[in-house]
Amino acid sequence: MLGCWRNQKKALAVPGIWKPPRKILCATDLTPTCDRAVDRAIELARRWKASLLVVHVVDNTLPARDFTERVRKSEVLLEQQIKGHPEAAGLDIDTLVSLGSPAERILGKCDRLFIDLLVMGPGERTSLAQRLLGSTVDHVLRRALQPVLSVRNRAFAPYLSLAIAADFSPPSKEALECALELFPDAKATVVHVYDDALHGLLASDKVTGHLAERHKREMRALAEKAIAEFVENARTSRLNLTTAVEIGAPDIGLKRYIEHSNPDLVVVGTHGRTGLRRAVIGSVAERLIGTLPCDVLAVRPTE
Repeated sequence: MLGCWRNQKKALAVPGIWKPPRKILCATDLTPTCDRAVDRAIELARRWKASLLVVHVVDNTLPARDFTERVRKSEVLLEQQIKGHPEAAGLDIDTLVSLGSPAERILGKCDRLFIDLLVMGPGERTSLAQRLLGSTVDHVLRRALQPVLSVRNRAFAPYLSLAIAADFSPPSKEALECALELFPDAKATVVHVYDDALHGLLASDKVTGHLAERHKREMRALAEKAIAEFVENARTSRLNLTTAVEIGAPDIGLKRYIEHSNPDLVVVGTHGRTGLRRAVIGSVAERLIGTLPCDVLAVRPTE
């Protein structure tokens, strides 16, 4: 079944063939923070006329006296939440409460049901182990084969403005193509963050200051040329697509741009790497999901 999913994703990710999702899965832990993910998933399901499965996993790896009772109570709460939602009427929505490891259950459902988009809350790191190895969101992000939307803000309106992170890699190119196809009416800005540091040269130095200033101008010109070529190679005809360049480390520079421009959604490509080093340190996408004040869509490259 997993092989079929990968083949399907290859077909969907060919440039120009990204399509609005037909099947959305929203994972919730039934906390007030995750209500926002449910709201956004319902808004997207209505817009794209997609089916929606809302899943809650009772974590059996945590101490509990009666898992059966927890599952029963969770089923009641989840059903009440969906039935009482003012925008749920007329939509194809199912609910499911499962027992097990949250990340494994969520990923399993996505694979078996050929889910096109996974929607989650940003997740909270409440223990030392979670801070070191990542939350459920991090574990899902590393292994999910579909785009993962992390929702932090209330879904008061459709996404009207996008910031698409670009490092000119194939994953960021797929992220750009995916974002433009899924949200064709939103104002989109492609953002590239670069480091212009030249060690040993300071702008304030009387001897080498002019060299440092020239280096900064040249680096910015190169970055602006590269991002223009990147957008051109994407073969997009979007008239409301702009570009921006920022200086610094990828996550810091992008966060600075986000705080200044306040987009509704940030779109990033992930490299799909695995291993202990990635699990401990985390990817740029994981750090962005944990720190940015807005929603983040992580798009994994096809294989």
